[in-house]
Amino acid sequence: MLENLTNPKDCEHEWNPLSFVFETQLLDDVGRVRVRQPDIKKGRVFLVCVKCASHTYMQTEWVGFRLEGSLDREPDDDSL
Repeated sequence: MLENLTNPKDCEHEWNPLSFVFETQLLDDVGRVRVRQPDIKKGRVFLVCVKCASHTYMQTEWVGFRLEGSLDREPDDDSL
């Protein structure tokens, strides 16, 4: 599975999500993180490549609405 472990730059990455946080970062003038703070409108998904074990993250944005959830149905709705 870890076929590109020694050379991740040549890997055709197969990213899998690991975790997600709702937070944003405030950076200083050099680009270093000064403050991490909760933020409902921004998030980060952390990912790892199953082929080379590299990791990265992507930032997400709030789309402005809630997708299907438990509050969309009546408690005794049998159409599950």
